[in-house]
Amino acid sequence: MNVLYLLLPLALMLGLLGLILMIWAVKTGQFEDLEGPAQRILFEDDQALMPTPGEEKKGEPSSSLAPGMRQTAQTERPSDSSVEGLS
Repeated sequence: MNVLYLLLPLALMLGLLGLILMIWAVKTGQFEDLEGPAQRILFEDDQALMPTPGEEKKGEPSSSLAPGMRQTAQTERPSDSSVEGLS
């Protein structure tokens, strides 16, 4: 029964704190435009990020690679002799 003397005021303080934070959020405009960012990310113009045809030359790394990265050919695989030593 003595624990109620602690828990009841604690619950009331947490509820009051939540109410104060909710009022603050509404007054500062946190809930004004809920759908704007979601629409913006879907309909943003991505054409500037995509390479145009003819921009990429044969034999050069793709422009989408990070600096210092190189494009590897699919034929580059470890030889069978180096794989045999692992087993």
